[in-house]
Amino acid sequence: MNIRRAIDKDIPKVMDLLSQVLELHAAIRPDIFIPGTTKYPAEELSAMFQNENAPVFVAVDEADEVIGYVFCELRKRPFTTNMIQFTSLFIDDLCVDASQRGKHIGE
Repeated sequence: MNIRRAIDKDIPKVMDLLSQVLELHAAIRPDIFIPGTTKYPAEELSAMFQNENAPVFVAVDEADEVIGYVFCELRKRPFTTNMIQFTSLFIDDLCVDASQRGKHIGE
């Protein structure tokens, strides 16, 4: 397994993974989530993949096929005046393909 920045060729698999997450949420909360929809269209994902302040990483197998993703956001800290400024990485969304779960990919 390798971790790298997401690129446009990854869009179809990332959309598939987003669908897996959505369907799980829709099954649990049908009052909020609409099954069969998508969180982001392909064009928006392409733009997101270029955003340096909100990087998207993918886990890929030996054949460079996407098996998971993580959407991140770089955040400037502190929230208070008594801390030294630093940047942290916030994990916004993480998914591992259903066929790959239980193999410690998300660690």
